[in-house]
Amino acid sequence: MQVAVKQPERLPRTQSQLGLTMQSPFSSRLMRLSTTALLALTPAVASATSLFRFENRRENGHSWRILPETSLLSTKDNYDASGSKVVVPGLNSYKKTSFDLTAVYGVTRSLSVFGRVSFASVSFETTSLTGSGSGLTEQGVGANYRVWESAPIRLADGSVKRTSALDAQLQLDFPLYDNVSSRASNPRQPLRGDGTFDLTLAGFGTMPINQGVGTRLFLIGGVGLTTRNNNYSKAIPYQLQIVGLPEKSGLLYRAGLHGFKSMTTDAGSSSTLSPQAQSTPGVLDPQDAGRSLVVDALNSTYMTFRATLGYQWGAGDQVYATYVMPLSGTSTAALTGILVGAQFRFSGGNTSNSAAQKSAASARLSYDLEGHVKQANDRLNLIKIDLGESDGIDKGNTIDIYRVSGDGVASDLIARGIVTSVSGNESVVNLRQYKKEVWVQTGFIARRVAVKKNP
Repeated sequence: MQVAVKQPERLPRTQSQLGLTMQSPFSSRLMRLSTTALLALTPAVASATSLFRFENRRENGHSWRILPETSLLSTKDNYDASGSKVVVPGLNSYKKTSFDLTAVYGVTRSLSVFGRVSFASVSFETTSLTGSGSGLTEQGVGANYRVWESAPIRLADGSVKRTSALDAQLQLDFPLYDNVSSRASNPRQPLRGDGTFDLTLAGFGTMPINQGVGTRLFLIGGVGLTTRNNNYSKAIPYQLQIVGLPEKSGLLYRAGLHGFKSMTTDAGSSSTLSPQAQSTPGVLDPQDAGRSLVVDALNSTYMTFRATLGYQWGAGDQVYATYVMPLSGTSTAALTGILVGAQFRFSGGNTSNSAAQKSAASARLSYDLEGHVKQANDRLNLIKIDLGESDGIDKGNTIDIYRVSGDGVASDLIARGIVTSVSGNESVVNLRQYKKEVWVQTGFIARRVAVKKNP
């Protein structure tokens, strides 16, 4: 990380605050704001962190999700200890550009694991000095467990009610940089983060707020408890947002509140500045971040509004852009920013057999009934087919789903499922295995694997 600092005269004194803000995509997202903002933890020195990712990282069993994201945060303002927005004296600009690469894997239907690699470039300019540099920032690892999921319910019109769910998540964020070395370097380097280890235990809830065919609309909320080393205060990160997703391909959107509430137990809270921030007692070190409270503050609290617009296609692939606007805060930077990202999903099947074994098994398959998909909801792994009791369908039957070619003939085997409920002329099938990274659609061919009859 390189820094160019020119420092003639002394800069005017400032107040006290720390940085926060920024967002990520649905699914199912989570986010990473300034260190003090999304996670104030257990207590004592301050550096700089820009995005604390507080997102639900749950994934379907045996499936991957990869999320590359880049964000730009900028500010000239702080929120002081009383919550007033004030201009940072002498600061012309502060900018932080970050790149994150997150991978999520569904180990089982309930358990998911994830990791994130993060890199950032920081620059600031004041009336008397400039600074810039780049390097690794906070990295993250964690696990997510689906604690509860409501059972699918068939409505009066025959459609399947979308399920509600609760997920528990444990996340560790750790720095791959050294602030002591940054301050001792020549030329001096701006700080990239707060240099603490942050452990967050959180719960997320997902509730559908519309049913039937069309855009899927969900209310998603989350709250956590973050603990940090170096004597920082514990904090409560939270989010509440409305998420709209297309049934298959189309526009997606998210809008809601993301915030971070310090439990105000930072050591040395007689000052709004972290002890590490004080080149002289009570005075911000201007070379850390130009006196922006992106770093160097105690007991930071914030709330931001985030709005996302994007496009989804295929098996859940997405591109999106998120705007972050600060709403309120205390002892933090008033950061405005934009995040641009993508999501790529890779569905996996049963990997216990080799490709040759699977091919041989497929060749031995035979079918005794054929129908079509009437309704599909891949997020819930549920579909409805036009075969029922009158056709001889029973609970527990195995159903294979085929994509339809241009001439109406079955082409690729897409998925396999089990019949979970049956009525006179239709059945509900729970998809257990995807053979292709394709969403099941209305009109796809449904075939029952031949039922062995007792002699």
